[in-house]
Amino acid sequence: MDSQTTVEKPLTLPAPEFVAGQHVKLRPVLEGDLPALALLMAEAPFGFDGEGEVWTTQRLRKKFEDEKEPGLWGRRKRYFTVTDMQGEICGVLLEAQERLGLSIALQISASRSDRDTLGPDALATHIEYRRSWHNTPRIEMLVLEPQVAERAWLERAGFEYQFRAAEAWLYLGEVVDLHAYAWIADWVRSNRAADGIGE
Repeated sequence: MDSQTTVEKPLTLPAPEFVAGQHVKLRPVLEGDLPALALLMAEAPFGFDGEGEVWTTQRLRKKFEDEKEPGLWGRRKRYFTVTDMQGEICGVLLEAQERLGLSIALQISASRSDRDTLGPDALATHIEYRRSWHNTPRIEMLVLEPQVAERAWLERAGFEYQFRAAEAWLYLGEVVDLHAYAWIADWVRSNRAADGIGE
């Protein structure tokens, strides 16, 4: 098997203490993070982790304690606390294993005046972590039509537009479009080009 087509490593490697970007750090969730993360997840415009219920500290703590692999660091789903370089919690990122790679969700605090700096860097830092540790072939993220800032973050981080699902989500009483973006590893592109397969 070509080294460029190495199968992605399983989600069982030990978590790093943190992964640092230019403006943010990503790290596994600590119990003390839960109140701040619950607020961030409740702030997300559509159900964080694919669940429609409102997140509370109590509900998140139960998930933190009841997971078969505790600490919100499971085999298929992993949560990351996003902090600024001073260590203040500013966001939460979820990665989920999918058949062809990962799907992610990211919420950066709406109260941060620098969120348009933190958001793209959180995405880029996560990409670098996955590329370095796991050789991930593809990372996907869904955003709603009103999430103009998040769509710009994805483009700045190297994600490419994939498709639009028209009128796919109810947001603040209005039916809105859902947009899909994907980051694709260079080795996947090279293999596709060699095989004559387009994007």
